[in-house]
Amino acid sequence: LAVEIERKAPGVHTVLEIVKARWGRPAHLVFLFFTLTCNVIVTSMLILGGAAVINALTGVNIYAAAMLIPVTVAFYTAH
Repeated sequence: LAVEIERKAPGVHTVLEIVKARWGRPAHLVFLFFTLTCNVIVTSMLILGGAAVINALTGVNIYAAAMLIPVTVAFYTAH
C-alpha cells in the first residue's frame, strides 16, 4: 500500500495530504478534526495510565501524578 501511494503521489508525506489531494478541503478539515481528537484522547489515556502506575508504585496522589508527568516531560524536552 505504501509503495503504491509513493508511486502515485511522490510529494505526499501524511495521510491528511492524501485526503486533501483526493477529496478536497472539506474532507481534509473533517479528517483533521478527527485525527486531532484521537490524539488528545490517546494522550489523555497515556497520562492517566502513567499516573495510575505512579500511584500504585509510590502512593502519590493520582491527580498530582497526572500533573507531574506532563510537567516533567516538558522540562526534560526543554533542556
